[in-house]
Amino acid sequence: MATPKPAQLFSTLADTLEERCKSAKIPIKRGIDELGNAFARVQMPNGREFRGLYIEQPERLQRLLDSDFEKYVFLGDYAAIASYDDLYIEAVFQSRTAHVGFAIARAFGADPKKEPRQQNLWVDFGSGSL
Repeated sequence: MATPKPAQLFSTLADTLEERCKSAKIPIKRGIDELGNAFARVQMPNGREFRGLYIEQPERLQRLLDSDFEKYVFLGDYAAIASYDDLYIEAVFQSRTAHVGFAIARAFGADPKKEPRQQNLWVDFGSGSL
């Protein structure tokens, strides 16, 4: 069996994404950008508004389809998502000063003497009560 071309693969994956979005009542727009590339823009819930996920690559589209994206919502202006069904929040903390970043890193087990300073810290809160 021949491997599908990227445009064909993207179209097939986008069809599946569109069906799932429709079932979950999540707005989606598909189109062709000014360079002739196909795209999908999924409007994820963000409070009473939406936050768009713009996807052009089949690999990223597949990654979204491999997740339970329908269960997630964005949390306002924060770099954070939540699944209220799973009692799960994932957020990114970014410090304005190294001191705050150090404090956050230490709070989650980093040893500043052994590890280089990190301005960005990915925090996975896992399952638990909100």
